[in-house]
Amino acid sequence: MEDILRIHLETDQLVMYGSAENSAGCVLRGVVSLDLNQTTRVRGITLRFVGKITKRHSFRLGNGQERVHEEANNILCRTLSFLPTPKQLPASNYTYDFEFPLPGHLPESTRVGNVYVVQYTLEAVVQRPMLFLKNYTACRAIHLSRRPEEDEMMLLIPDDFYLTMDQHPVAVADQWINKVVYSFSIPSKSAQQGSQIEVSGHIHLRTDTLQIRYLACYFKEYMSCRQDTRTLRSNKPRTHSRLIHYAQVKNSYDQFVIQIPIPVSPEDCQIDCLNDAVKIRHRLKFAISVMSQDGHVSELRVMLPIKIVPGVPAHHDYLPAYDDQHSSLPYDPAVMAALLQQHHHQQQQQQQSSTTTATSRSLTSRSCAPSRELPPFPRLPSYDEILTR
Repeated sequence: MEDILRIHLETDQLVMYGSAENSAGCVLRGVVSLDLNQTTRVRGITLRFVGKITKRHSFRLGNGQERVHEEANNILCRTLSFLPTPKQLPASNYTYDFEFPLPGHLPESTRVGNVYVVQYTLEAVVQRPMLFLKNYTACRAIHLSRRPEEDEMMLLIPDDFYLTMDQHPVAVADQWINKVVYSFSIPSKSAQQGSQIEVSGHIHLRTDTLQIRYLACYFKEYMSCRQDTRTLRSNKPRTHSRLIHYAQVKNSYDQFVIQIPIPVSPEDCQIDCLNDAVKIRHRLKFAISVMSQDGHVSELRVMLPIKIVPGVPAHHDYLPAYDDQHSSLPYDPAVMAALLQQHHHQQQQQQQSSTTTATSRSLTSRSCAPSRELPPFPRLPSYDEILTR
């Protein structure tokens, strides 16, 4: 089914700028492709974009038993019909471009355990006319995130780049009963998905009666959501946490650097979020384990706040200058269709190249160096990329 019907997106990770009250929203663009090998009778072709909020509550019934109540509500549902009337389609490749303008007040894609989930899906369906013929379906998950408005307090540095408060370095330094001196710092409070957090630290002992056992670093995510007071007696938020990355240092405490990778996938690491229902925050926690001469073990704990933002270049946060208006053109369905044709052509070339390479490898000896295969094209190129070639 996936080879016959596909959904090609400009991007599956959309970003809204500004608060829910002031954001202009974003646009979901793409192309639905239908590749038929034979003449097929089709009753209709539809594309449906759905946003859903799922809430789960547990009630105590007594005797140690609980009942789970699940409530699912659609926050957005839009449908496009590409073939409103039944038709017999000859064997060919059909493309249908689409565009969904999304309002700026939509909640972000979030997950707080199995208690509160906000998810967006895009589903294409080719309806067959007969009862025993299975419909062609294709589904894509869409991740929606938000970048809040920039702080009013901004610092103008010599290279004409505005540095917000979240982009300033963050550091913490202290001492423990005049025996242990420590300091930790990160170059910026905000970090993008897919990047790395570079933690610089220093630990110094002022006495010979203590010994450092190890330094542990935890990168954790904290998620909380408010409960519904109409069905529950308590309005206490439900909090969940998970460990994203763990690192340990056992030597060179005078000057050390810890590299903490941030996952690219929103399923592995969510973006910081704060709205009426959900709060998502991230923290860097350090634990310094020291041992005295008599064998007593103590642990010092330090925390640094970190803000995870979408992996979008910084220049996308600001309006382009008048001189740069030629670098971004409005949406054109013909250009999207050309992008899709180019994408299929590149895939065919890569398949032929991989087949030829595999055949040549089987005919050559083992001493020959293997040829380098091109990786598969991961996504459709953007409008700016194809127009600037």
